[in-house]
Amino acid sequence: MDGDKSAKPFTSRLILQEMEAGGAWPANSKRHSKFSISLFLLDCVLITAVFSFFAWLNTGDFIWNFDLEALAFIITFLVTATAAVGGYSRRITTETTRYVSEYLLGAASAIVCAIIVIFLVFGDIFISLRIAIVATMAISPVIGVVIRFMRLKIMRKHMRSKAIIVIGDGVAREKIDNWMTLKKTSYRIYYAGSHTALIDSSMNKDDMNMTGATIENAIVKLGDELEAVVIADRPENLSVKFLNRLVAINFNTLPVYTLESFYAREWQVVPLSTLSSHWALNEGFSLSQNEMYSRIKRAYDVLLSGVALLVLSPLLVFVALAIMLDSRGSAIFKQTRVGLNERKFTIYKFRTMRVGSENGSVYTSNKDARITRIGCFLRKTRIDELPQLINVLKGDMSLVGPRAEWEKLVSNYENAIPYYHFRHLVKPGITGWAQVNYRYGSNIEDTQIKLRYDLYYVRYFSFLLDLGIMFKTVYVIVFGKGR
Repeated sequence: MDGDKSAKPFTSRLILQEMEAGGAWPANSKRHSKFSISLFLLDCVLITAVFSFFAWLNTGDFIWNFDLEALAFIITFLVTATAAVGGYSRRITTETTRYVSEYLLGAASAIVCAIIVIFLVFGDIFISLRIAIVATMAISPVIGVVIRFMRLKIMRKHMRSKAIIVIGDGVAREKIDNWMTLKKTSYRIYYAGSHTALIDSSMNKDDMNMTGATIENAIVKLGDELEAVVIADRPENLSVKFLNRLVAINFNTLPVYTLESFYAREWQVVPLSTLSSHWALNEGFSLSQNEMYSRIKRAYDVLLSGVALLVLSPLLVFVALAIMLDSRGSAIFKQTRVGLNERKFTIYKFRTMRVGSENGSVYTSNKDARITRIGCFLRKTRIDELPQLINVLKGDMSLVGPRAEWEKLVSNYENAIPYYHFRHLVKPGITGWAQVNYRYGSNIEDTQIKLRYDLYYVRYFSFLLDLGIMFKTVYVIVFGKGR
């Protein structure tokens, strides 16, 4: 008996760590091999088509008339770079923003290496096709990203045929259903009790015949329709025997996710129900505590914000004059915000509301009467955020991070939302993961949703994620998404 008591905590903790890894796609899975092969062939066809076009413009010859060594050279470099950043993995369908940043960085590295090889090694061989080679390597990655987005949309249209098994209580199930609705995900869900380990599909009227099946039997019956198993309950609440079965499934059949790892994979958020007072002590925060990375992040914050202020200075002066001509008061709005480790600082923004508006509602609406005529334009284009570059230079903020909230709102949120203070473990930013993924928050419910995105950034933030957020910020501004 004593041996069982001592073994269970260790075994549960070990299995929990394995589950948190999120599970790898089985190497022998035919459907994932077909996915990778199809993307590889699509890239080869794409590169061939683009190169043929530029070669024809450059030499006037069709593809069968020029040396195919140049084409093989391009395909080798681009395909290798794509494979190195996971371009043939199914994760590109779920971690799109991070993948795009990795993909473009990989392609840029391939272009630089290819140019060096072309001009220093094979200069005489490829001399007539230099322009075609460089143009192909510059354009093909961009088209490749577009193709993957198109493929993602096609896959989502057929997502209704996909299914997941969720292990947990009714509350966890409801939360997953709510997020599926919010993110427009269409998985069919089969439910399993935390203790019985039996499938209960009573909420799926078309699949009543699955009731009473074991996890293993359900996996066999569903076949390729089944994407993953999700543990919605806390893993430590499951029996060690059941967890061992799930670990075997994870390593031999299909992915088994904890609730946090599934939310991170599927929606790039952290579910608030998984938080605890020791959440920030888990693995996965090492980069945010890395002094060298903090210095690098600070260096590119200073460099980019300094250059941006210098380049945009004429625009900043013009906007300031326009604000003062449009309404009475200073062009710059100042407010006390909460930053890293809950340290308070003064934030600078272009004023978009009439003087004294801060005494009214703490939230603004789309047609808020307090917003000035030019303020509406500044908010839509995010130009009102530009003076925050000064805060970045001062070190109060970073270019990328959670939104810096008003101290009055932070006090309310910390009283209403448990563990809200975790978002202050990193510097706030001008743009961030929550800002580019969710609309402006106008109530406590919106704040809770945005907190899920902020905590994902706190746990997983990296240079590549920062870069992806910057790319997405440009998209949001260009297409007028959000406020």
